[in-house]
Amino acid sequence: MAADEHPAPAPSASPSPSLGPRTRGGPEVPNPAGAPAAEEGGEPACLLDRVCPACGRLADAAPPTVCPRCGGPVGAPH
Repeated sequence: MAADEHPAPAPSASPSPSLGPRTRGGPEVPNPAGAPAAEEGGEPACLLDRVCPACGRLADAAPPTVCPRCGGPVGAPH
């Protein structure tokens, strides 16, 4: 073997990672052994109702509320 050649890596003795739950219509994703399964939840996909119509800042609380930057109404009925 020449000095610039490297030996091929030995096959892994550890089993392949288990597969976690499928994502919405996507492929299964690796789930490392012992890792808790992902929980559903989090922020909604659309936060448009939290955008201040006056200045464009995202409000910290769910509407109806007031904008923390300009004090304008956010999520108020039109």
